[in-house]
Parts: sequence; structure tokens; C-alpha cells
Amino acid sequence: MFKKINKLIKKLFINDDIYFKKIKEAEMYIDKGEYDKAIEIYKNLLDEGYTLRAADYANLAYALLSKNNLEEALKYINKAIQLNKKNVLFYYIRGLIYYNLKRYREAYTDLIKVATKIKKHDIYKALGDILLSFGKYEEALENYLKAYKLKNSDTQVLFKIGVLYLLFGEIEKSYEIFKEIPNCKIYNSMETLLNMIRNNIFDDIERALKHLENKEYIEALKLFNKVLEYDNENDIIYYYKAVIGEEFQEYNKGLNNIDISIGIFDRAVFYSKKGDILLRMNKIEDSINEYQNSLKRFHNILAYFGLALAYFKKKDFKNASEYFDKVLETPGENVPKYLEDIIIIYSLIGKAESTGIKKYYESALEYIDKISHIDINTEIYLVKAYIYYKLGNYKIAINILNELINKGIRELRILEYLIILQTKIGRLDEALYLTEYITDEDKRNKILEKIQNDDETLQLPTPILNPPVLFYTMDIIQYHLSVLYKYLYKNPILAYIYAEFLDREVLKIIYDENVKNKLVEIIKIIKEEYPKEMYEYANNMDKYIPNVEIINKLVQIFKELKILM
Repeated sequence: MFKKINKLIKKLFINDDIYFKKIKEAEMYIDKGEYDKAIEIYKNLLDEGYTLRAADYANLAYALLSKNNLEEALKYINKAIQLNKKNVLFYYIRGLIYYNLKRYREAYTDLIKVATKIKKHDIYKALGDILLSFGKYEEALENYLKAYKLKNSDTQVLFKIGVLYLLFGEIEKSYEIFKEIPNCKIYNSMETLLNMIRNNIFDDIERALKHLENKEYIEALKLFNKVLEYDNENDIIYYYKAVIGEEFQEYNKGLNNIDISIGIFDRAVFYSKKGDILLRMNKIEDSINEYQNSLKRFHNILAYFGLALAYFKKKDFKNASEYFDKVLETPGENVPKYLEDIIIIYSLIGKAESTGIKKYYESALEYIDKISHIDINTEIYLVKAYIYYKLGNYKIAINILNELINKGIRELRILEYLIILQTKIGRLDEALYLTEYITDEDKRNKILEKIQNDDETLQLPTPILNPPVLFYTMDIIQYHLSVLYKYLYKNPILAYIYAEFLDREVLKIIYDENVKNKLVEIIKIIKEEYPKEMYEYANNMDKYIPNVEIINKLVQIFKELKILM
């Protein structure tokens, strides 16, 4: 009986030394962050029949919160509040419990009540998160800023501040915030782009493209590599490096570079170029697959032309003819005019050779004459000579080749063409004389043998099996628009920064009013609608999906501008 009364007294009057000793021990463990030991002491006291004080219940709740035992923590903090409804620390603990339970309305009620009385980092951080979930972005930012002021080592809060500045279109502020976060991917990508702009790599790109057009490949390559030092994810530069690899018949290098391009950004023109390189390696089926991949992304004459050449090489003249038709029927909306001209001339020859209809040769000649006001290069001269040869006009073909020689162009293939043509018109002495200029003895002997044996295989080679290296060239304005197009899909933050740059620096050098007006329209859409896209991207970089409605609106304008796709 005496023992039962003594236990009852312990329940009613907490005044024994063992109790206080245990409480102090529990509090010490809480201070040290050893929450499991503190929880064990409090629960043992309860099991022994002790009624805890409000502060003890609150401490137990806090320890359980720290161990993420949220429902149990809520039970004990409510007991603490029942015993003492005026202690703001109890509401602070309960607010954090509600916050972790994602019961944001209740959490907000408790935390906003204590925020003016307790200046604690985690209160403002939780309030920022709660207000963010309510869509109250400005209030969320205010609370994050207060949280960061109390604890400037919290990079999570700092990141959210930066992200909210993006939502408000405050690019410079977000940049400065992200700069303070170690290894921040967003800052690194922003810094790379800003470095490109600061170092004006666009002058190097413009010069490189001019070198490429002039077939000054080594000079172009040096500048392309310089650009990659600032921007190693420039898909367009790798595309041009693939073109140079194809030109020098370093096909594996070309494939490697075009695969890098494709890995960075999915453009139809990249798959078409991959098809070109594979076709030159005689991997015909593989090339056909890549041309089809190109067409899945965008209907373009580069891919149709590639397919026509592939089927012609495969001696499937029916399919070759159909794809040459596709080339001739498809507007070259997304390629420069000079490139479209070359493709049309070769396609007309292709039609003649895959169908046997000579009228296509005549159409090719008419087309060449139509563009004769421009500087016709060696390839077109050779093509023109070949057409006259196929039409039986050997003397005109010889005159065309002599024009090239008079221009100082003395390539081996011109010499070989002349030897064959002189043979065809019976000038064997002239043909034999010309063979003396062939330095490759083995090649010279083979030609001499064919001439002496009147070999029917001594024919001019069809240009269809060895077309010139074709590539999409662009001016610097098209380059800028192509880069912006990539960023729309991959990184809306960079799209926004690039749009700002185009607005400030590029618009003033655009003289085509149609292009300028469309770019103004693009920039306006990005500035108005991309802050939310930047916010979404920053919150979920790895799984970001662009807003389809905005993208479609922008893509339509890019298509009208005939930009590299």
C-alpha cells in the first residue's frame, strides 16, 4: 500500500531528485543532438507514471521532430500547448511539425504568429517554402531573404532566392546569387554564355565561316577550335568540323564531330551530314537511315538529295529517281540559294541518269546558264563539261575544260577529263601527249592501256557518285538565331540572356526589316513568357520540359526566318 501511495505522489508532485536528474540528462542530450537518448529518457519517465511539464513535452516533441517521427511529435507538442497556451516556442515547434507534414495552412498559422517574436532562420525558410506553395512569390522571396540574413551558409535558401529572381526577370540579381553557390550548374552555364559575349567570339565565327566558304579549311579550323575553348557545347561548330573532316576524307573524325553535334542538340541538318559521311564510306544502308532520321525532324532537300544519291549508288534507280523528284519538288526554304542551285543541278543530272531521259541534261544546262551571272566554281565547270559530253558535244566540253586551264586551274581530274574527251573525238596524239603530265605512273599506265585498247570503260565519271561536300552555311545573324533556337529547348535561362544580348547588340546590325521585325517579336515573347520557364527549369533542370504552346509559337517564327533546324 505504501509503495502505491508513493508512486501516486510522484505523479502529482514532480519534486524528487531522480526525475530532475533524468530531465537534465535528457536536455543535455538534446543540446548535443543525441535525440534518440533524450527520447528514451522522456518515454521511460512516462512509462514510470510521471506527468511531464509543458517544457518537457515540448522537448520530447522537438526530439521526435528531429528524428522525423512527426505524428508522435505532434501529439506531444499539443500536450505542451494544452498546459501552456502562451509559450511562443511551442507554436514554433508545432509550426515546424505541420510544415514537415506538409500541412501548410496549419503550419503557416503557427509560424506567422511567432515570426515577429522569434528571429530564427528555419521559421523564415519554412514560411518561404509555404508561401511558394501558395503561389505568393514576392512574400516567399521576402522570407527567404530574412532566412539568408540569419544564416548565410544555407545554400538551399540562396538557390531559391536566385530562382525567384529568375521568375521576376531579374537576371543580374539571380546571376550574383548563383555566383555565391559552389559548383552551381546554373551559374556555370550563365558564366559560359556571358564569357562568349564578353570575348566576342562571334567575330571569330564570322571569319571562320568566310574561310570555310572560300575552302580555306585550315584557317577555318583554327578559329572553330578557338570558339570551342569558350563554348565546348557549340553544336554548330562541331557540325562545321565534321564538314572539314569530310572534305579531307577523314571520315571517322567527321563522324565523331557530327555525333557530338547530335548529342548536344537534335537538328535535322546534323543527321543529313552524318548520312553524307556514311555514304562516302560506302555504308549505304546506314546513310539511308540517317537521311530518314533527318526527314523525321524536318523535311529538307539536303536529306532528300542524300537519299537520291544513296539509292543511285545502290543502283536502285527507281527509288533514286523518286527522291530526285522530291528534291526538285521541295522548296529549298531552309538552305541558302547557292546550295539549292547546286543540289538542283545535280538532281537534274541524277534524273537523266536514273531514267535515261536526256531532256534532264538539257534542263541542267539551262539551269547552269540561268545562274551564270554568279561566280561559277570548278565543280560546276566540270559538271557542265560532263553534260555536254553526255549529249555528245565533245568539242564544247573540251572548250569548257580549257577555260578552267586558262584560269590557272590545273587539277588532275581536269587533265583526265581532257584525255578522255580528246580520245572520243579521235585526237589520240593529243590524248597521249596529255598523259605525260600525269605524275602517278600507275594511273598513267592504266589510262594508256585503255586508250590503246579502245576500252569502252574509258568514260567520264558521273558526278552523281562523287558530289561536292555540301553544307549549310549561314551569316552571323542566322548563327545567332540558330543558337537562340537551341536554347529555347535546352535552357530557357540562357535563351533569356541571349535574347537580351540580341536586343542590345544584334538588332542594330540587322538591315533586313522582315528579319528584324520577326526577331523583335521573338524577343518580346521570350521576355514576357520565359521568366516562368526559367523558374520551372531551375527547379527541375534534369526533367525540364519546355512549354509546348510557347515553343510552337516561337518555332513558327523561326521557320518563317528559314533558320537551321
